[in-house]
Amino acid sequence: MKKFLIRNAIFTMALAFLAFGTVSWLAGCSDNSVKSETVAPSQPTNVTITQVDSTTVDLTWTASTDNLVVCWYNVYRGLVLAGSTRYTSFQDTGLIPGMTYVYTIEALDCSQNASALSAPPDTFITTGIPPADTTILGCSADFAILAGTTITNTGGTQITGDVGLSPGSAVTGFPPGTYTGTLHINDAAANESKLCLTTAYLYLQGRPPGATVSGNIGGQTLTPGTYTSSSTLAISSGDLTLDAGGNANALFIFQIASTLTVTSGRQVILAGSAEAKNVYWQIGSAATLGTTSVFKGNILALDAITLETGAALDGRAFARNGAVTLDNNVVVKP
Repeated sequence: MKKFLIRNAIFTMALAFLAFGTVSWLAGCSDNSVKSETVAPSQPTNVTITQVDSTTVDLTWTASTDNLVVCWYNVYRGLVLAGSTRYTSFQDTGLIPGMTYVYTIEALDCSQNASALSAPPDTFITTGIPPADTTILGCSADFAILAGTTITNTGGTQITGDVGLSPGSAVTGFPPGTYTGTLHINDAAANESKLCLTTAYLYLQGRPPGATVSGNIGGQTLTPGTYTSSSTLAISSGDLTLDAGGNANALFIFQIASTLTVTSGRQVILAGSAEAKNVYWQIGSAATLGTTSVFKGNILALDAITLETGAALDGRAFARNGAVTLDNNVVVKP
């Protein structure tokens, strides 16, 4: 009996110690504890990327260390957070065949102290055939207007193409505005097209950077290619000419980290057989087309798109997370 009581006491003490350790570890992960803890985990190292198929890769790395405990890792695909994990491995899915991706890993402790990103950045090119540029928009190509929160119109706007909203529910101003296609409000077609829009946006954002542009590009003539702005971009001091040099399939891609602003009366002019359907504006914030401006190309903005009074768009206005606001405009899907 005495041995039984001793063993029972030892067992009880072990459970208590385990419970105390568990509670202490969990407390270290609460927002209200270890407030003075400022030591960040060590930098993740030895990142290895293995392709599973044309749209999936597996990532592994050497565990970071910390003075207390490493709680999780953030995995970044370019500037986008691909996901988080408590393990030293991660599977990234939904990639585009033939595209180049740059991954970095960040370790965090339970006080949210972050390590330095893994370095150098790990670049990986998925195998397979990349999508043709004419199919970048996928199932969203039938839409002239596609928004996330609301679509608001004032006056006699004329739209050639479908109009879609997902996940919002408020579409106002039709009539007096008109559209030749179908209005889809948070239905299967709108929801699917929104996914295609997201894929197209990430595809354009993920392409290798091109020639650097900044500030105001009005008054310039640009040839086919990719143009990358790390901040805002404007067409203000003159009209912008896009010259395809006689190639009707020539592609123009603009990667803009922040806002795009076209001032009143300014134009985007297509020359040398350039076509609006082959012009893409990937915008990290919002886009504004000023009064009576004439714009060409497909606008894929992360936030809102505003067409001021009388602005004309030969292309598409796609706002992933925000609203599209219209005012006596003409929008023609190319």
